[in-house]
Amino acid sequence: MSDFDTFKDRMVVITGFSKSGTTLLQSLLDYHPELVVYPEEFKYFKRVFIQGYCSLEEGKEEVMKLPDQFTLGQSGGAAAERKRDYSDLDLKFFKKRLEELVGKAKTHKEVFLAYIEAFYETLRKSDRFPKGVKKAWVIKRPSDYYLFHRYKEWFNPDNVIWIHLRRDPYDNFGSIHLSKTINRSGKWTPRHFAPDWLLSELFSRKLKKEFKNFHIVNYEDLAGQPEETMRRIAGVIGIDFNESLLQPTLNGHQWDGNSAHGTVFVGVSNDSVGKASRRLADEVRLLAKKELRSFRNKVVAWWRYLRMMFHRHFPGKRNKFY
Repeated sequence: MSDFDTFKDRMVVITGFSKSGTTLLQSLLDYHPELVVYPEEFKYFKRVFIQGYCSLEEGKEEVMKLPDQFTLGQSGGAAAERKRDYSDLDLKFFKKRLEELVGKAKTHKEVFLAYIEAFYETLRKSDRFPKGVKKAWVIKRPSDYYLFHRYKEWFNPDNVIWIHLRRDPYDNFGSIHLSKTINRSGKWTPRHFAPDWLLSELFSRKLKKEFKNFHIVNYEDLAGQPEETMRRIAGVIGIDFNESLLQPTLNGHQWDGNSAHGTVFVGVSNDSVGKASRRLADEVRLLAKKELRSFRNKVVAWWRYLRMMFHRHFPGKRNKFY
């Protein structure tokens, strides 16, 4: 039995609305010796289940595309623009090992775990990988709380820790609205943001009530009181607290942050708390406040929630219902 088998069913999933601090938390967990942290967004569920149900063979084809995230980082593409350094990863080994493991997989869950195992074995070959007995692996997928039932079907709920980041809605909207990467097309208006944010709140509160391992962490606490917050998160995950939990890194390299304001950080800073909201023009801020309070957007959020519940219980009728 490989050592991956000792912790493969122990998982930490980081979720939250866009620009709510999910990457910050991911980076703080990144170099802890008891964790294996996937440094990018894990898009397997999005490709296989959100974009449409697919066969096992189609799922295998999709998962074989995921290592391209790291290739981009080495060739000056999108990941390189985000200052992600994967030059120490042996991508040829990664793809070869992934192909071997995926070839043996007989279910979607086995394909899912094959990818994590291949990535873990690739990390172990790197000099930057922290040594230690691993207790869990960590993925970040902001919208995966919509697919909570899928994780629940595959893994014992007692072994999956969900950490959902929540941010003040006006500051959250401001950060998205001002982001040059997320809001390039200008589509993130208050009317677009409000129902999606309300839906996120609806789902996260429901899951927190129903499952003991679903935890909500405020971005303001993480940025303003990092040591206290990370000690609490370490206790929830079941790992020892050490100083690595206060130093953001990605793949073992110092991470400067992805602030919507273009600010470069060394360590955790609360500089962004409230800043985006203050930078919004008065009329935009008032419109965001109006939209968040409007009955229309609450109805839209509830409709999307009911649609997702239908999708959960009657997956075969997905296209007809939409």
